[in-house]
Amino acid sequence: MTTTCKNPAKFILVATVCAFAISLATPAPCAWLDGVKELKVGDKTYPVCPEEEWTRAGFPPRQVPDEKNAAIEYVNAINLYVKEPENLSDLYSYVQQNVWIDEAKALIPWLDQNAPAVAALREGAKKDDCMFLLLKEPDVPMMNLLLPHLSTMRSLARLLVIQGKYLESQGKYREALDNYLLIARMGYHVSKEPILISGLVGVACDSIAARAIEGCLLRNRLDAATLSYLRDRSGVVGATAKNYENAISGERTFSLSAVDDLFRHPEILSWFLGSEGQRVPELKQVVARGLIHLPGLRALMKTDIRRYWDYMDNWNKLPDHVAARPENNLQDRIVDELPAWSLGKMLLPALSKARLAFVRTKAIKAVLTAELALEIYRDNSRSYPQNLDEVKRIFPDIPLDPFTNEPLKYRRTDKGYVVYSVGENLTDDGGEGDIGGRQNDVVGRFPLPEPPPFKSSQ
Repeated sequence: MTTTCKNPAKFILVATVCAFAISLATPAPCAWLDGVKELKVGDKTYPVCPEEEWTRAGFPPRQVPDEKNAAIEYVNAINLYVKEPENLSDLYSYVQQNVWIDEAKALIPWLDQNAPAVAALREGAKKDDCMFLLLKEPDVPMMNLLLPHLSTMRSLARLLVIQGKYLESQGKYREALDNYLLIARMGYHVSKEPILISGLVGVACDSIAARAIEGCLLRNRLDAATLSYLRDRSGVVGATAKNYENAISGERTFSLSAVDDLFRHPEILSWFLGSEGQRVPELKQVVARGLIHLPGLRALMKTDIRRYWDYMDNWNKLPDHVAARPENNLQDRIVDELPAWSLGKMLLPALSKARLAFVRTKAIKAVLTAELALEIYRDNSRSYPQNLDEVKRIFPDIPLDPFTNEPLKYRRTDKGYVVYSVGENLTDDGGEGDIGGRQNDVVGRFPLPEPPPFKSSQ
């Protein structure tokens, strides 16, 4: 029997809705992942780790649709990146750490060469998610995972800083700020990998971004419209801190899968047993093969590792300012208490400083937010306030110091101000330090110190 549709428009509408519902229920294709055996990153080509090895090791499936995956554009940027000329390395370092100077015009051709790489970075930053392909030979230990993209991502962050300083020298402050915010976005994306080293590289990018934004903010006396522009977009700075749990969960899986690697690949254990300069590799191999056949050793090692991670789980539940206290930060002691013969301590990451690095990112964000608020206040009032409470009337969302859970320290000076977090040593050092440093307090100040004169070693 043949039927006809009496209302074609209604039929098309229903069909469209059904097709849309099916598309939501069906995972989007990840063509970048499908069937890829090797990947070019920089000047080398690496084997791609099969997805099934990743999931067999205990990690969740790594599915990000291509249209949402920033890593595709970031790898493109890495492959397009042109390293700075060796004869300009002094200028490169100076501008990255200080300001643009006339001599830096020699860097402009290099900046032009890298325009395609920067364009790829901007496209990547627009994506919602990020998942790099895993690179290693099939059937080799997971601890042999290769991460060649991380080093170049930091180099690209420095490139963006130098380009930003050039834009600042031309009075293009919004464009410069866009460069620095892009660095923070890159750091956030990189830190989404369930690998601690990726998280720490993300933290480093965040710090680079914050320091560059601070310099642009305080050296150029931005107008009200540009200050508002930065305020609306500064939420990306410090976002890497949100990915700490992800990085740590990956390290837990890595350490447990490493036990299985030891028992599948005794040559790894023989390497652990050795010492520098030792000339008896055959003996180490014999000892390693004997150890892996000891009854119950694998289970014992995993028990020791789980004990450590159970402690870490409880520690990570503590608020930042409580976890940072020395009496609560006992990971190293837990590792030291494991018996040497258990071998479990060999596979445990040194995490005593890892969380504090992520917390420091929150402190950097808090200080930078306070500096932005102070500049907005000064733009309105033509002076800096006597205390931060005055600023909160127009800028109420200044974060607390994550190391104390109290307001940031602030004092007005003859020429400006000092605002700071007490930092990971939990000691008020009176504002000794800087926003990107790792010693003493996490400090913002106006005026910024004058940059040193440029000296070439050539």
